[in-house]
Amino acid sequence: MRFIGYPMFGLGLGLLLLAGAALVFDLGALKPLYERVAGYYLEREVRVDGEMSVRLGRSVTASASDIKILGIDPEAVPLAQAELVEVQMRLPALFDKLVDIELVRIEGATLNLEIDDQGQGNWPIFEDDGPAQADRGDDPAQAEGTSDIALRIAEAHVTESFINVHSSRTDLRHALSIDRFDSLMSADTTETSSSGILNERPFETTLLIEGVDSLLTIAKWDMDWHGQIGRAQFQATGHLEALDQLEQSQLALTLHTDSANELLETLSLPLIDDGPVDINFRLSQQAATAHLDLDAVFGEFSIFGTALSEDPLTLSSAQLDLVATGPNLAHLGALGGQTNWPETPFEIDLKTSREGRQVEVSTLRLISDVMDLELTGTVADYRSPGTGRLSGNVDIPSLSVWSSVLNLPSELSGPFTGKVSLTGEGTGADLVVSSQSDLFSLDIGGRLEPGESMLGSTMRIQGQISRPERFLSLFMEDAPTLPPAAFEGQFAIEDADTALLSGLQIALGEDAITANGLLGWDTKKHDTLVQLSVNSPNLNSTLSPWLDAPEVIPSLPVEITGVLAYPISKQFEIQRGAISAQAGTGQFTGSVSLRDKSPSLSGNLRLSAPALQPLLTQIDVPVHFEKPLAFQGQVSWRAGYINISDGLLSYGPTDVNGDLLIDLAATTLKFDLQSTTPDLNHYTPNNDAVATAFSIPITLRASGEITEDLWSVEKFQLESTQAFVRGSGNLELDGDEFIDSHITSDIRIANLTAFNDLFNLSLPDQDLQVLVDMDSRAGALVVEQLDLRSGDSDLSATGQANNPSAPEIVLNVDSNRLDLSPWLALLETAEQSRSDTESADLNPESASPRLIPEFPLTHDILSAFQADTTVSIRELNGLAPPVVNVLTRIDVGREGIRVTSASAENQRGGSAQLTGTLIPNAEGVSELSMLLEGSDLVLGIPRAPGEDIAALPPYDIRLKLDGEGQTMRELAASLDGYINMTMSEGSVLNAGLDRVTNSFVQELSKALDPLQEKEESTKIHCAAAFSVLSDGRLHGKPAVVVDTPNVKVLADATANLASEKIKVQFKTVPQKGLGLSMSSIVNPYVEVTGTLAQPRLTLNPENTVVGGSLAVISGGISILVRNVLDRLSTSGNVCADRLRKANEEMAQMDA
Repeated sequence: MRFIGYPMFGLGLGLLLLAGAALVFDLGALKPLYERVAGYYLEREVRVDGEMSVRLGRSVTASASDIKILGIDPEAVPLAQAELVEVQMRLPALFDKLVDIELVRIEGATLNLEIDDQGQGNWPIFEDDGPAQADRGDDPAQAEGTSDIALRIAEAHVTESFINVHSSRTDLRHALSIDRFDSLMSADTTETSSSGILNERPFETTLLIEGVDSLLTIAKWDMDWHGQIGRAQFQATGHLEALDQLEQSQLALTLHTDSANELLETLSLPLIDDGPVDINFRLSQQAATAHLDLDAVFGEFSIFGTALSEDPLTLSSAQLDLVATGPNLAHLGALGGQTNWPETPFEIDLKTSREGRQVEVSTLRLISDVMDLELTGTVADYRSPGTGRLSGNVDIPSLSVWSSVLNLPSELSGPFTGKVSLTGEGTGADLVVSSQSDLFSLDIGGRLEPGESMLGSTMRIQGQISRPERFLSLFMEDAPTLPPAAFEGQFAIEDADTALLSGLQIALGEDAITANGLLGWDTKKHDTLVQLSVNSPNLNSTLSPWLDAPEVIPSLPVEITGVLAYPISKQFEIQRGAISAQAGTGQFTGSVSLRDKSPSLSGNLRLSAPALQPLLTQIDVPVHFEKPLAFQGQVSWRAGYINISDGLLSYGPTDVNGDLLIDLAATTLKFDLQSTTPDLNHYTPNNDAVATAFSIPITLRASGEITEDLWSVEKFQLESTQAFVRGSGNLELDGDEFIDSHITSDIRIANLTAFNDLFNLSLPDQDLQVLVDMDSRAGALVVEQLDLRSGDSDLSATGQANNPSAPEIVLNVDSNRLDLSPWLALLETAEQSRSDTESADLNPESASPRLIPEFPLTHDILSAFQADTTVSIRELNGLAPPVVNVLTRIDVGREGIRVTSASAENQRGGSAQLTGTLIPNAEGVSELSMLLEGSDLVLGIPRAPGEDIAALPPYDIRLKLDGEGQTMRELAASLDGYINMTMSEGSVLNAGLDRVTNSFVQELSKALDPLQEKEESTKIHCAAAFSVLSDGRLHGKPAVVVDTPNVKVLADATANLASEKIKVQFKTVPQKGLGLSMSSIVNPYVEVTGTLAQPRLTLNPENTVVGGSLAVISGGISILVRNVLDRLSTSGNVCADRLRKANEEMAQMDA
């Protein structure tokens, strides 16, 4: 009781000094002294803001108004305050160690008590400065129940006061309003009465205590306390011998109310199934033992129990037998502050005893439909749990009913069983734990060493997880499906809150994981330092469950090692991380953060690989691109985000360094890169075998930013002895408008042949220059300048683009001279190479039976934009012969393809015009309509030696086609129209025909005119061709007529473009003057059959005048007769006849 007595004695002595000082000092000047004295004893700042007075006489009477006792935070609500405090005390009694207070009066007081999250209160705690108290379980005789200072309060009155209690841990609030509190003490009797409101429930109590000499000393008190809170009535009667002699005391307590919930509401506790409350508690003496009996019904709960103890105050020797039952376990959990417990009946049985430090648990069991929990055993010293024998079992039929309580995922719904066994003496204990559920199985076995932190304890663990993804779902969403896992290892407690992990091995499918190191928790969780090792026989199999595109991961064996630390909360540190495989190695030092929704990684990364191909599963790397690869730099990564700073990438002799940021969530790409290579020819196919004519050293600098609405290139510059490229600019969008955009580019290549080896091409021996200048204007991107120069060719373009979401493009192209010959030669070489490759690989059985492709004529792509293009070329070289004054206007876009006009002229004054459309109809089917007309045209053989353009025969052509279809093949099968061509006199070189014809055409030409092989050129008197197309069927009779000095050729033709079957019958008639011997080598009747893709050339025996043995017998007579008859049938101007008939048919069809 000294923690009460000493402050009271000090307060009385202070009042005595104050009274003496009042004789000579002004009381107003003593107020600060009083505040300091009171603050010293209360350990809080005390303020007296009102008046204070002291009256002298037989007793000293002190009063003060507007008093405040501040809390720990002076700016917060005060710990206590009162409108008036008055104390009247007899001073002479202090010399007899008696604090004799005649009167205490308190008016308008408020006490604010706060309990924080750690359970600490905001009120001062008075420490006992006496000798340290021994463990009362060891020496109860030292327990204090008396005080050497006496306290008597004759009269006390408290009115209109309040006590407020708030707990931050439970968020419970209690409000006690005291209307009145009156206490009178006379002789050895104290009587008190009070009334007020507790949590909105009125209360009234009366307490009578007899045998009171001092309020600080409980000795032989007889008490009677009764009262009412709301409708709850209580009474406590009994005799208290002393606090340290409870076994000689007697006490009876009863409490009754018709509504348990009304009482719970008064105490701000959760409600249960309502019912009456009857609590009977009795403390009685039997010999030297105290008996405690409890018989209670609290609403739906029933509690029965007995306890025996020779020392009820310390319970150093005691027995307890308790049974609690109820219909709803959830309500029991709610009373203890635990929500979401299952709603099911339960029973709790407890039988335990204590003798000194030894505790024996005969029975501790929770019985319910959702859990059966049992614990039995003995602990020799309750301060060291390892000194005893304990065993326990838990059986949960379904974890799903506890999922919301334990925050388990919904997948964990199966049964759970567990066992624990603890066996030990004073030198340690053996522990065995075994648990089983549909999530995992776990076995723990080891030894617990005695002591508070159980230092030196060792444990071995092993278990299995059949479906690891269900276990991972405890920590992450959308956990991937993984193979079963098994684990085993051991740990030892090395220090308080730390354990040494050794030999932990985890088998996850074919992968093996090992871990060794220090694990910390609680105060030392940040001392964690674990060495990890992962061995994977197949990296693809290991990472596939975690990736959306696992096919890019190579199937290689790898080993991953590193040290894992936990320096701060939610952040791991990776030290000496390494990955090694035959395909390469890597090192990483950095951290993994779990602070955000998705994990992130940052640190220093190093990678090296001797070759690319083992790392790339989706790409076949050409041999000349196989170079060693290395990378180092600072890397930050999270889902959809990667940031590389101070990176250095080495690929063969090429180095790339700089910074790179990719943020998919923000749709942002930032880069600042520099690159150097001593010679691009290191990457050519023949770089090791052939010395190149040019070396191409390269330096590159590029920086900029790309977002959803902005493409910004601050700088792009490539420099080399053979090339120079510079560019910069912004391309920015505001909705569907270009704003603040400007792009410039300058490209210069000294000689294109320098790049032949790099691209494995025969590029032209000429330079290349490109200049680009674009600006935004009125929401459009305007091409101010686009100039191209190469050799003696030039090309320039201007135009603009609008509406980026559905682009509208206008482009005007102009050229004074455009020479295609070097580029056509390049294409010819590439085509020849491709043809040679295909011929080598050609399988006749696999050759396509169709010539016309099944190519879809869809307008989906065209519907997304509109492009209007105008092209003007004054001289176009490379064709045979050259073309001049090329003018075209083509519109491509939402309405299909429209060739408004396309015209060109040749150097002889001839011209050709093309108009046409390919547009979709209402059903989306493409409709074709075209007309090609030309007059005085010539067609030569490209680069034919000695060809005289002026000698070429001029020709006129008219081609008209209409049709529809969803594919090229359907369109061809529907074509209607005609083709008409007439050719005037001229000559064509025979040399070089193989450049413009295939082998079948060459064979046909020789069959029709065998004499052409002996002549340099073929002279043509005239030629005419006319055929009609109707529903994809072509027919002409004759379709072709040709008149040469040697022969006249007439051909009847039919073709079905749907089936591609053809039939062409040629009749070849030698001209007069050839003679019999020369005429006899001309095949008179040649026939072509088969298909367009696979034509066949044969002789037509049906028109042979004489054949078989008669031809042999008759000899030259048969040949003579045949030639005479053919000449009679082809006499006259065959071309003029064909042209006349063609004009008549075309006139009818055009009408």
